[in-house]
Amino acid sequence: MKISSGNLLSLIFPAQCLGCETALGVGFHATDYESAVGSEQNDSLSLFDHHWCQSCWRLLTNDLAKPNCSKCGAFLSSASPLPNGCAHCHTRVFPFERAIALGNYTGLLQTLTLKAKNLKDESLTIQLANLLAFRLQEYSFCDELDLVVPVSTHWWTRLKRGFHAAEILGQIVSQRLEIPCGNSCLKSLKLAKKQGTLSANERYKNVRATFGVRKLSKVQGKKILVIDDVLTSGATASEVSKELLKAGASQVYVGVVARAVGDH
Repeated sequence: MKISSGNLLSLIFPAQCLGCETALGVGFHATDYESAVGSEQNDSLSLFDHHWCQSCWRLLTNDLAKPNCSKCGAFLSSASPLPNGCAHCHTRVFPFERAIALGNYTGLLQTLTLKAKNLKDESLTIQLANLLAFRLQEYSFCDELDLVVPVSTHWWTRLKRGFHAAEILGQIVSQRLEIPCGNSCLKSLKLAKKQGTLSANERYKNVRATFGVRKLSKVQGKKILVIDDVLTSGATASEVSKELLKAGASQVYVGVVARAVGDH
């Protein structure tokens, strides 16, 4: 999916904060991100470095100072004492190696993640992907990745929305990490119910046999990064990862904008 010229101009000359839509004077700069995550980046945000007011930027990066689960990516108030994940995931066995998120699915990040599903907010989707890529660069496994694969959606859902957020997220992350993007690798085999209306166990049943791998040669022996907007129960990410591994992928990691925790 191509980025429209209008949205490209809004990326270069943003008039409003993408978070609260107030007029922008000077937003954050790449060094502010480096300070928030506690590490230095060799890259810079270049054209993407002035899109948030200071208040929204603080809210967006608030979780980054917290410990996060090395299994499901949830941000925690304190490091988990559990040997296998955290309180949100220790009872689950995931086929992917680990998940990385920008923050927990709450507050401003929740609002922005929901907005990013809409075509008119394509600029926002791109910026969240840009920040996710910077977050992912902190992890050494990114140096060994071969392919970025966005979670696919059913053609009917795509037709109704006219937009697929995971595909845009995947494309931008792919560009930032300089790793090929396999948009056509996954296919959605059936129209599943909306996951948000179901319990955790129902979510796993709902997505069973929903995905397939279209081009086996592209994934065989590859270390793959699956990209989606939200990880809740882990059902979708698990089903996609399972299919990729079955098709011959050597390892699968997951990158999402937000990790939903709570009663899911």
